[in-house]
Amino acid sequence: MDKRTETQADYGIEIYIDGNKNHSVYFFYQEGTINLSEPGMLREAFKTKRGQSGNFITTHNDNITRIFLIFDIGHYAITTELDNSVFNANKSKIFSMFKSIYIKEY
Repeated sequence: MDKRTETQADYGIEIYIDGNKNHSVYFFYQEGTINLSEPGMLREAFKTKRGQSGNFITTHNDNITRIFLIFDIGHYAITTELDNSVFNANKSKIFSMFKSIYIKEY
């Protein structure tokens, strides 16, 4: 996943789908650069409804779909880890959630 030094930390909110820790959505801010490098990563540009952009990255390993959305503004990201069946059943809701995000720094 991401490579961190001992001085890096992340702060965020993790949501468990149906209370299951194996099906989660995690929105976070990380001090330091977010670097992702895993075999089979598919990358594409992403833009929210309010125009914020970033990189949309997916991996499919075994029966798990992992999504990373890394925003160009600051060090913000979202990651999800879902069984393929859960991901496929909720795909439109997941993308709708991602498209609705707006980050405002104070």
